[in-house]
Amino acid sequence: MGIDILLQKEKKDLRERILQMILTRWAVVFSGVVLISLAGGCQEQENGVDAVRRHRLISVENKQLKARIDKQDKKIESLKESLAKCQKDRDKWKETATKTVQKNVREILSLATEESAQLRKENAKLKAQIEQLKQESNAGQ
Repeated sequence: MGIDILLQKEKKDLRERILQMILTRWAVVFSGVVLISLAGGCQEQENGVDAVRRHRLISVENKQLKARIDKQDKKIESLKESLAKCQKDRDKWKETATKTVQKNVREILSLATEESAQLRKENAKLKAQIEQLKQESNAGQ
């Protein structure tokens, strides 16, 4: 039971980290879109040289944002793989625990059956002795 709780907690933590990474990715993309929109629509007309510089800066920033997104995607994939491994481990532990419990129950049942048979024999023997004592007591009177 303790292993299940730990695995469930770890699974929950992995899900939260994946969700956080996805949200971060979308925040980065949204920020890039906003920056591009602001750079393109809110400024006065620039001369040709300034426009080229601005476009180069935007290009560099876009490359950086794409690199960050790729890095986040790799982290997400890594966490998904870790989650899958944890689930496999949990299933293996569950199977092992189930087999162990079944084995222990069979052993206990076997011992109880043997003891019950022994007690029945002893009970029959004692009943026979009681009956014999009654007959001897009746014959002595």
